[in-house]
Amino acid sequence: MRRKFPNQKAWEMQVMKEPEIDGVSPEEAAQWLGVSMEELNRLITDNVLQVADICDNTDRVVRTVVRTMDIKRALAKRKT
Repeated sequence: MRRKFPNQKAWEMQVMKEPEIDGVSPEEAAQWLGVSMEELNRLITDNVLQVADICDNTDRVVRTVVRTMDIKRALAKRKT
């Protein structure tokens, strides 16, 4: 699932309300999971990982964040 935020401030306010949506860049998420960017995109498309797109008030995405909680869950499933 992708969520879109109109700007950085809106994102920060939502993280205060929902700390579980905080995350890391897609590149860092791929490193944590030990997967390629192609595989990471598949995980996002398959809704295994949720992401937030943060825009610049003009609807242009300037930052994408992958939820840390989802990354940890995916890593835990690999270990079991």
